[in-house]
Amino acid sequence: MSGTEHKGYTNTEEGRSERSYLASAHNLSNSEQARMHAATEYAKLHEARTGEQIDPKAVMAEGEAKRASQ
Repeated sequence: MSGTEHKGYTNTEEGRSERSYLASAHNLSNSEQARMHAATEYAKLHEARTGEQIDPKAVMAEGEAKRASQ
């Protein structure tokens, strides 16, 4: 993996936006409404990049599961 790529994201505006929305969707200190918005935007960007559809609720649940395991 090069210095400009991380887990399939390129160091482009779209890649940075996708990572940012994912982090925001996983951040439990954000309101549920804000996390859902971020997860929805992440899902849109992810689908545009990969063609794979993702359920925004599943994205939010990943963040909750990560927090619970800590």
